[in-house]
Amino acid sequence: MDQELKQYLETNFARMDARFEQIDGRFERIDERFAEVDRRAEALEERLIGRIEKVETSLLGAFYGWARPMEIRVNGMTSTVMGFDERLALAEQRISEGA
Repeated sequence: MDQELKQYLETNFARMDARFEQIDGRFERIDERFAEVDRRAEALEERLIGRIEKVETSLLGAFYGWARPMEIRVNGMTSTVMGFDERLALAEQRISEGA
């Protein structure tokens, strides 16, 4: 009986070992698929980062193109307002001296 049990166990363990080898093969294929997905995700991320940087650069360029003329206008308005302030101060001074 010991020989029969030994043979039975060896046969079953051999089948289990073969089954585990099949399962290991499946896990290796799954790992390869995940590695490919990971490589694709990294490539997609790099492309997205490049596009985002391009959009940021375009937006900054557009804002700078808009802001520079506005800055010139504001500076021009400041000098105009200062001129009006001086004229108003002179008019107030004349009014207060005349009164």
